[in-house]
Amino acid sequence: MAARQLRRDSQTRPTGLRLHGIPLGNALSLQGSLLAVGYALGPTDVVIFSTARTVSRVALQMVQMVNNTFEPEMSIAFGARNYELTRTLLRRACQLALLVALILVIVMLGFGPWFLVHWTGGHVPPSRPLLSILLAVVVLYALWSTSGTLMTSTNQHQRLATYYILGTSVACVLCYVLARAYGLYGAAASLLISEIVMNLYVVPACLRIAHDTLPAFLASMLHYPSSLRPASLVARIRRSKPGFES
Repeated sequence: MAARQLRRDSQTRPTGLRLHGIPLGNALSLQGSLLAVGYALGPTDVVIFSTARTVSRVALQMVQMVNNTFEPEMSIAFGARNYELTRTLLRRACQLALLVALILVIVMLGFGPWFLVHWTGGHVPPSRPLLSILLAVVVLYALWSTSGTLMTSTNQHQRLATYYILGTSVACVLCYVLARAYGLYGAAASLLISEIVMNLYVVPACLRIAHDTLPAFLASMLHYPSSLRPASLVARIRRSKPGFES
């Protein structure tokens, strides 16, 4: 009996990898890439790279808000074995995260260089191509991180943490190699490669959890329910305001 209880506890208790894998991967992604750029190109390029990436990561905070909103609902739906609702939540979360990321990317492409100049007092030269690559990283991150919310909300993220650590470790090495060969553009491209690899693992894994298929999932990204159409939203607002007259 004690042995069975110990095995049960070991299965439900978070392991060190689950607890610390994602933060460790984040540290490798943020600080490891800066160290790689520093060794490959020098401190001046570190400042340019770090500043441009900080501007691009504004969109990541908005994506994380979407993830935090959907996570408890995914956990409840999966726990009730309501796979249809789980599938719908996964699709809507990814759709919203991608929409938010794309809108912010467009805004940052238009105003990012101007913001960089005014934020740094003109000391850091803006680079639209560099910012564009880093913003593409944001879009790819939005897809796999929001999909991965289903894994964390259902306590199936141990392998995700492993892949994340491996991916960010490889990205640090690639960052140094590509920065030596292609400068800051190569350093930014290494982050892009890391996000592509994470999507190749996370998205199919989450589709299996939600009992979804890739073609149906991709098709859902271009479809939104009738309840979200402008006419339906206006009608809902009218019903929610007693005494409102058209």
